[in-house]
Amino acid sequence: MRIRSAVVRLARSKIVTLRPLLFIAVTTTAGLFGCGRVLGTSDYTIQSSRSERATPESWDASDDAGQSPHVTIAVGGAPYSSSECEACIAANCDTFDAGASGTRRARCSDDPFCRQWLARLQQLHDPNDAIDLAAVVQDQGWDGLHGGTDQSGIQQAFLDCTSQNCLSECALGRDFSCAGSFDWSASSPRTIRTEILAGYLDTVPDPPLNLRLCPTALVDCSAVLSQATTDPGGFAVFALPAMTPPTSLSAFLYADRTTQFPPFVGSYSNPFIADGFQSWYPFSLDLIQSWYRQFNLTFDDTSVMIEVYPFDCRGLRAKGVAVEAWLDEPNGVHQCDECAIAYEGDGFVPDFRLQGLVSQGALAYIVNAKAQSQLIIVERMTPDLGGAIVGVHRLSLLPGAAHYVHLFPYPRASQSLVDAIQAVEASPSSN
Repeated sequence: MRIRSAVVRLARSKIVTLRPLLFIAVTTTAGLFGCGRVLGTSDYTIQSSRSERATPESWDASDDAGQSPHVTIAVGGAPYSSSECEACIAANCDTFDAGASGTRRARCSDDPFCRQWLARLQQLHDPNDAIDLAAVVQDQGWDGLHGGTDQSGIQQAFLDCTSQNCLSECALGRDFSCAGSFDWSASSPRTIRTEILAGYLDTVPDPPLNLRLCPTALVDCSAVLSQATTDPGGFAVFALPAMTPPTSLSAFLYADRTTQFPPFVGSYSNPFIADGFQSWYPFSLDLIQSWYRQFNLTFDDTSVMIEVYPFDCRGLRAKGVAVEAWLDEPNGVHQCDECAIAYEGDGFVPDFRLQGLVSQGALAYIVNAKAQSQLIIVERMTPDLGGAIVGVHRLSLLPGAAHYVHLFPYPRASQSLVDAIQAVEASPSSN
């Protein structure tokens, strides 16, 4: 079974929940930036680098002894914490396919890995901790795909079932309390692991993709940090030099056009984590061209397509949000009037009736942006939830390329950009 990530799995052939890398979540009070105590214990802390980060073996059984997976914690608003959620799970997810072990009558509460993952998910809300928790799950997927044991099957089945059936009842993907109130940690990764499979098909790229890891500031990839080629399983591993002192790595993945794909650009609003494992599911040129026709447009060497995968503070697929496209030009920032936006619906294809990410769909499509421009992706709560900006990300656009962006809530460092956008919206000329 391929990895699914509530923070990262992007395959579209079946319902997908980003395993916390990319992954599903909700509201707590701002300012609680640690995960030192979990359900009354203090012997577990999510670390900021893989060499120190927790493994399933370090999740002591005392952490969750006697605890229900649907605990209502003191800060309130945590996912999976309401009686409505409990009832929905009982009605829809008491029996589900647990993967290699077959179908078993068990919920998350019966599986130690799933139970402890859920307890930690409910406690955290800082994206740094969310990504580290996701990395623990992703490591399980990597091990399972490389001859080891994957303990995350029940957790993935539970996440899939609840995201399909109980999005609203379990308050999934709605925690944006961290926006503008945290800083990204520096982790100085030495290796970066990736998986590339064709979107919808889950097939290995053919021909293989020659991938480059490039600094974000160099949109033409004129300097290369590391290179790797997808192997017969679609995997590639990048090696990086040591960085002293620890330095956040802001970079993007790039692959030239092949007979199967247009140029591929994969980027994150968050820094790469140490020894992280990320899965990407680029769409074929034929599929992208068919979607462009739905916009009454043509995708060619001058076109740009952007697919945005937003996450909330807990690393879960964001819900109740909409995406906007802005341009950063010499005369200031302003909305991209020519850009068109659509959202993925329950069928995992663009649904032009949707005005935001309010269903099982995970991504937003932005088309008709100008190549070689500086685009600002703005994520805000939908109007019925107040419309506040919760995410921003600058993106340099390459002509003819398909851009894939993982978007987390914005850190303190991006507050000035949010202020600039809000100033434009408040000016008389914008009314």
